Amino acid sequence: MFFGNSSLEMVYFEAIANALDANATEIYIKITIKALSIPGTLKFEISDNGEGFTDERYKKFSNLFDVDESSHKG
Repeated sequence: MFFGNSSLEMVYFEAIANALDANATEIYIKITIKALSIPGTLKFEISDNGEGFTDERYKKFSNLFDVDESSHKG
């Protein structure tokens, strides 16, 4: 929506980068689908054991494009 060359793949890269920024030591990726013939049932879930939202991180999350590093999209 905001980036002309964006792809769904970048969403997953950003989720993992955010987990690492939150000091996660474990990142889990769960992929499920009911049937290959029903692509609408495909689900990706990324979870981690990072610190989660602090007040500062939540404030940054709430402001589009407020990033610490140029490699992140916000």
